[in-house]
Amino acid sequence: MQTCYDNRNSMVNTVGSLETKYWQREWIELKKSLALTLDQRSLLIGSLLGDGTMRLGEGARNANYKVEQGLVQKSYVFWKYELLKPFVTTEPKLSYRYDPING
Repeated sequence: MQTCYDNRNSMVNTVGSLETKYWQREWIELKKSLALTLDQRSLLIGSLLGDGTMRLGEGARNANYKVEQGLVQKSYVFWKYELLKPFVTTEPKLSYRYDPING
């Protein structure tokens, strides 16, 4: 995974789910009925070869896809978000990170 720092700001978005108390039951059924388009599949594969990560959390049934980009890549993050929107329940958000090199 690549993490880009831009004044300690980055865009972060996580796609995926845990079937826990945080998910409404109707969302679980909806997600089970969705299938990736060719463009969505290509985006995920390309991202995983570059700046994206997937992980299976403890107790999870589905993997989470996560992308972190520098703030200058905001439009790129939102482009990915729009393409994967059927699988996402929250918009990308700004995340503040401590950069150990620049403080």
